[in-house]
Amino acid sequence: LDDWMEARDWIKGALLLSILVFTMVHMHSMALFTARAPNLLLYQIVDTVKKFTIVVVTALYRAPPLPPAGFWGGSILLVVGTLRFLSVSQPPKEEDGDDIEEEESKKKK
Repeated sequence: LDDWMEARDWIKGALLLSILVFTMVHMHSMALFTARAPNLLLYQIVDTVKKFTIVVVTALYRAPPLPPAGFWGGSILLVVGTLRFLSVSQPPKEEDGDDIEEEESKKKK
């Protein structure tokens, strides 16, 4: 940081400040999303897709050379696994007060 100040490289300082601000906004928005998500798996899927997108964009930005075949194989496996999970998983059942009362009356009998 001292080197940046001595060289009067204000762009790096501004980039650092913007990263800090964006990180705080991201953490706040993810906390709100987590509070509103019906289950924690949805949050994990969204977070995985976000991180995967960052990795792909970084890999393509740093090309050439393109990443090895293992990277692309793992990427395809991640996408297929996510789609498989979403197609198989069922939404959580919402229980009404009537259902709970019926279950309690069955237990008493």
